[in-house]
Amino acid sequence: MARLRLPLRASPQQSCAPKTQATWLQFCPACLAEDETPYFRRSWSLATRVSCFRHGCRLRDRCPSCGQGLAPFSQKRLVPHQICALCGTALCKRTRPATNRVRRLERLIDDLLRLHAVGYRMSEGRSLPDLLGSACFQFGRRPMSIARLPHRDRYHLFRQLTEGRSTPFGTRRNPAIAYWRRAAQAAPAWRGLVTSFSDAVLPRPKAGPYPTTAGPYLADLIQAAARLHQKRQAF
Repeated sequence: MARLRLPLRASPQQSCAPKTQATWLQFCPACLAEDETPYFRRSWSLATRVSCFRHGCRLRDRCPSCGQGLAPFSQKRLVPHQICALCGTALCKRTRPATNRVRRLERLIDDLLRLHAVGYRMSEGRSLPDLLGSACFQFGRRPMSIARLPHRDRYHLFRQLTEGRSTPFGTRRNPAIAYWRRAAQAAPAWRGLVTSFSDAVLPRPKAGPYPTTAGPYLADLIQAAARLHQKRQAF
């Protein structure tokens, strides 16, 4: 996933001042506010994540008060992770919710990356993170990969893709651009791997009032997978 990780340190050509760095560590203010011991999730470091899957709100990559990026790995004083080490302001100010279309697209990409991580590869033999990370987007004077864009531009990019508007792809054409567009076209109908799996193997509910539960529990999915495995062995 290195191609899709947000760079947390300034490049040699840049100054080390926080304001000159394009991307910094992302975070969900709601998660930091709820944590008994606040910590930064590894999933927040992916450039393809622009919202929180738990709360549905947008992520943030700047302090809401001083506007500077976060770098907990190089802070000069020890402070809790829900506090900006530069200005001392709480980072828990809520952000606006992400649109449903944007959330579907990043869910689809997240599921594809999970399949890649467990060993499923593309038929062309190319790495999926490499393909997604090689597309160039025109924000500003020069095209940049998604991992070099700040959160604001990445969220705007996802909205443009899902709403069918003209997208800021660079002039260079490559398979990565076509793949991004195909993902955006498939996203509206994507229900997620967990939902698709549960629909295929769990018993369908009987006719009657719609259940109030949010969805199947992990234990139910594990039991269903075990039953499938036993049936395969029996055959």
